[in-house]
Amino acid sequence: MTQTLSAHVRTVTGKRVASNRAAGMVPAVVYGPDVKQNRVIEIDAVQLQKFLHFMKPNEVVALDIEDTEGKKETHQVLIHEISRDPIKETIMHVDIYAFSAKKKVHVDLPIVLFGTSPLEAEGALMMKNIEELGVECSPLHIPENISIDISNLVSFDQTIYIRDLKLPEGIVCRIDLSTPVVSAVAPVSEEELAAMEAVSTESMKEPELAG
Repeated sequence: MTQTLSAHVRTVTGKRVASNRAAGMVPAVVYGPDVKQNRVIEIDAVQLQKFLHFMKPNEVVALDIEDTEGKKETHQVLIHEISRDPIKETIMHVDIYAFSAKKKVHVDLPIVLFGTSPLEAEGALMMKNIEELGVECSPLHIPENISIDISNLVSFDQTIYIRDLKLPEGIVCRIDLSTPVVSAVAPVSEEELAAMEAVSTESMKEPELAG
């Protein structure tokens, strides 16, 4: 079931936006092929925070926008970008993409590993080289993530590349197919660890002054 987020048309701009933000309203902009021109709106900060807490990555949202006369319009949207205060981490601004169901969208899907590699019993670590996969797909059929089975990693010289992935139907990868995704990293022996620590200690010594 599509979740609904309520918003109001924003009538203030410039420095007055800060006053509205202090009063608990988050400024936002709506853009995309589903809107004739960019819409500046504002959303109740408490409602938005709760909404984002339960929202899944790349989840399609029904955005209800109420104008100054009380008229409402609804758009199917994706939350594109959230800007936060670097200190307080409060939400400062939201970019919202109103998509067309007939046009594909670009999204980044989180990569999730599942299964168990036999190398893990030997102390191996499963190292992800990328955390997300950029794809193109229908906005109405966006997977929650890209799941990768690591049980087929059986040797330390083995790597799973993007070209090895079995992507869901309709999902097209947007990055180089030769990009490594996950590798099995051999455990470091005590001797190797001691040698690395010795090199690190040596490099930290202050250089002797000449003369």
